[in-house]
Amino acid sequence: MTDHFDQLEIRDPEQRELAQFNLLPDLIRQATAQAPGWADHLKGIDAGALTTRAALAGVPVLRKAALGDEAGCLGAALLALDTIGGHG
Repeated sequence: MTDHFDQLEIRDPEQRELAQFNLLPDLIRQATAQAPGWADHLKGIDAGALTTRAALAGVPVLRKAALGDEAGCLGAALLALDTIGGHG
């Protein structure tokens, strides 16, 4: 039995980061195409430019508190769960 699920877990950290940043632009494009809330939140962000940590640092963080206003029922449910869990 191995100590790792697969070879992706033990690859070089630089290789892992490169692979993740290669996938990120398409993930952002898909999210903004299929989820109006993300499209609104990420308006003006060039998904194709998100290939480095510095570029990612320029992406606005979506705070949980904003979900109540922006996500309707889902946001309210998430906020309620957090409050019930004692972290609100």
